Amino acid sequence: MKNTALVIGIDGGGTHTRAAVVDAALRLYGQAKGPGGNPSAVGWETTAQVLQEVIRAALNSAGISAGDVAALGIGLAGAPGNRHAERLRAVLEPLLPGAALALSSDLEIALVGAHGGRQGMLLEAGTGSGAWGIGPSGQTVRVGGWGYLIGDEGSGYAIGSAGLRAVMHAYDGRGPATRLTQDLLAALDLPDPEALIRWLYRGETFQPGSLAALAPLVCNAARDGDAAARRIVAQATEDLVLQVEATLRALGQESAPLALAGSLLTAPDSFLAEQFAAALARRLPQIPLVNAQHPPVIGAALLALALVQHYAGA
Repeated sequence: MKNTALVIGIDGGGTHTRAAVVDAALRLYGQAKGPGGNPSAVGWETTAQVLQEVIRAALNSAGISAGDVAALGIGLAGAPGNRHAERLRAVLEPLLPGAALALSSDLEIALVGAHGGRQGMLLEAGTGSGAWGIGPSGQTVRVGGWGYLIGDEGSGYAIGSAGLRAVMHAYDGRGPATRLTQDLLAALDLPDPEALIRWLYRGETFQPGSLAALAPLVCNAARDGDAAARRIVAQATEDLVLQVEATLRALGQESAPLALAGSLLTAPDSFLAEQFAAALARRLPQIPLVNAQHPPVIGAALLALALVQHYAGA
């Protein structure tokens, strides 16, 4: 183990991958940002390339070499560290030889960053969604976050894709006319709903983040009273509250502090955040909402620092 306390934290989200170089006092030495690295969406080859580029950029930003890094903590969307340790080590160890590796999930690093340690609950709604809880004895619970094909209810992807369904239902006459037709087609620079089909099913164009980017437009339309958009936001709100309820049951606790993560729940003007807070107060009034102390990338760094301290005390 190296004498230096410099560590790298990596937040590998569905839309962006962020890296930060910090010391034991969380002083920032360098940082970098790259595209999303979720292997479930982009494949492991692309994930490896993204991680390599972001780590090199972070080292350059900090003005240090790989040998100066004592440990790296990483949370990767679509690839919890305990399930993909071998693949992650194959990517990371050649870049940072000798550095200790703390492999985790994107949800856990968000929780650790938000609470400043491994405690409490976290609900995230960004490109994807999911909840994570850690009980008093250290037991962990994960609810949701199973990817856009079979999970991620209440996420930006879920809201964006539901918005596009509302557009097609209106076009078919199966649903009411909706402002979403104008708003979403304009955002995608498409002339009509049928052009949307060509855009959506052309593989080189579609990414989950492309649909998640439409979610704020759906939420804005809901705030302004569009009936179709309001139904979508109401369903997303219900899905997110259900994740919190399930997490609390699995922890076997009556209450635990809850932090929020992801742009849909943390942006100051988010209509979904307003609706969720109101629903949580009605359904689970005993759950305190707490402000996040640090972003997920610092949560990853905290896991790396804990590993450094573990080895130092061994």
